[in-house]
Amino acid sequence: MQELVFGVRGLDVLLRSALFPGATIVVAGHPGAGKTTLATTICYANARYGNKRCLYLSFQESKVKLFRVAKNLGMELEDAERRGLFRFVNLPIASSAEEIAETINDLVGSFRPDIVVVDSINAVLEPIKDPGKRAWLQNYFYRLAEMFNGLSIIIAELPFSKEDLDLGAIEFVSDVLLMLKHYVKGGKLVRLLEIRKSRGTPIYVAELPFKIVEGQGLKVFVPPMLREIKTPMKLYKFSIELFKELFGEIHAGSSILLVMPPYARTPCVFLPVVDLVLTNKLKVLLVSYKYSVEESKSILKRAFRKIMNEELLDKIFEEFFVFQGFNPYGMSMEEILMAEMELIEEHEPDIVAFHGVDTLYPMMKSDPYRYHNLAVNQIYHLKSIGKIVIRISNYINKEQFRLYSSLADIVVRSFMRIKGDKFEPYLYIWRVGKEPKIIKVSDVLEELSSKRWRDLLRRVK
Repeated sequence: MQELVFGVRGLDVLLRSALFPGATIVVAGHPGAGKTTLATTICYANARYGNKRCLYLSFQESKVKLFRVAKNLGMELEDAERRGLFRFVNLPIASSAEEIAETINDLVGSFRPDIVVVDSINAVLEPIKDPGKRAWLQNYFYRLAEMFNGLSIIIAELPFSKEDLDLGAIEFVSDVLLMLKHYVKGGKLVRLLEIRKSRGTPIYVAELPFKIVEGQGLKVFVPPMLREIKTPMKLYKFSIELFKELFGEIHAGSSILLVMPPYARTPCVFLPVVDLVLTNKLKVLLVSYKYSVEESKSILKRAFRKIMNEELLDKIFEEFFVFQGFNPYGMSMEEILMAEMELIEEHEPDIVAFHGVDTLYPMMKSDPYRYHNLAVNQIYHLKSIGKIVIRISNYINKEQFRLYSSLADIVVRSFMRIKGDKFEPYLYIWRVGKEPKIIKVSDVLEELSSKRWRDLLRRVK
């Protein structure tokens, strides 16, 4: 028998070795949590990619509804049915344990499936009042996978007020136990998949955020968690002498924080990044939590129009930048992380720049451990695969600045000093292994008249 799959990338990464002929999976959760979607996904993926036959036994769901919902999520069950790989049977709720077992045995014998789904076991067990018969039927469902040497998926319903199963021996002897949960936090729907058990599979993360996407189905996100911090040895250089003196060379995987006062945002904090990008021909993914793609481009053009023309900026944007903007308050923290990692996987940048991270400060305040855990693991993951991470923020207060600085290898912060009746801009610069320095922005601007800067811009032309 060919390898079985979940058909959900995150689960296939973590738990694929848990699927084998004779295995029993229990998918439990509250109403509307996505149990039927997950079970259908496993069936459809194995039918489509492995020519496996799936027998779907429903004691509650109608065929019309199941097929319609599946189609909306990108699963063509009608096609699998036409090919003889999917069979839906709507069974009546019977009072006899023996009658239920006999009916299922007949269906399994005639269809010879590789996968059997029971949706749901609660509907089967509730009418069985005799404790002995109920225990016998529970044991039957546990042994079902072994009887046809395939994969058995048992769906279990939980009331909203409970997270504990009451399925007798099934939950203890099952090979995989997945709990699907959803709740509302801050007006947003949060979906989590808890891996309560996976026999013979090492689990380093027990709770996974997921979402159900129209046309794509169920998407599970495995948060990046590294037991060992790894830094790639690749180094990037600067062209401008001042930046060479201040930063030396930068490792792929470095974390950089750019901070500005909200009332005086100078583009000079970005100049080291421009040098780094143009010198090393690096691709940048800029994700803004504040502005749309067009707004981000327009703001950067206004900021840099004194040091380079718009035509040149357009060429730099086209050759080196990918822009993306989204509202973080339309998503949970986990969904933000999912969206970011999907963009990184899609565009494969060398640098990932997150603009407007100060807008996430209220999230950090409401759940600091969760925020810090997600941010640190994301940075370590991106470090391990050689992505430079740049976090661009307005200065809010000392707490926010210290937290963001603690995650950085390099900090560039602009600030103002009053000289007479004028404000004079400065940059505070620090990197790991060096003493912090304060330089005038005017010193940076002098570098823009140097031959090295002009040569750097000519490379784009």
